[in-house]
Amino acid sequence: MSTENLTLQGKSIRLEPLAHHHVRGLVAAAAGDPTLYRWSPVPQGKTEAERYVDTALAWRDAGTAVPFAIVRMQDQVVIGSDSLLEHRAMGLAPGASVISPPCA
Repeated sequence: MSTENLTLQGKSIRLEPLAHHHVRGLVAAAAGDPTLYRWSPVPQGKTEAERYVDTALAWRDAGTAVPFAIVRMQDQVVIGSDSLLEHRAMGLAPGASVISPPCA
């Protein structure tokens, strides 16, 4: 199944395939409150965001990830990104869970 055009939409957000046109929105989203991202690295600035998107698209093309931009429905603003990753690409056994520390 091809996932290049997969879009998931709810009432508040839409997950759409990550693309280079999302870079500007990702830069703006990363410039917000840094405590929101203390558990994961977030690209800072245009150069890092472009590299992040390039990497995510390379993983997509290799079949190891399905990267999304997160778009707020209310105003169509990019508020972040997320990816579904193949377990083997992360060095995990099938069925393994990835658990982040709880947010305080």
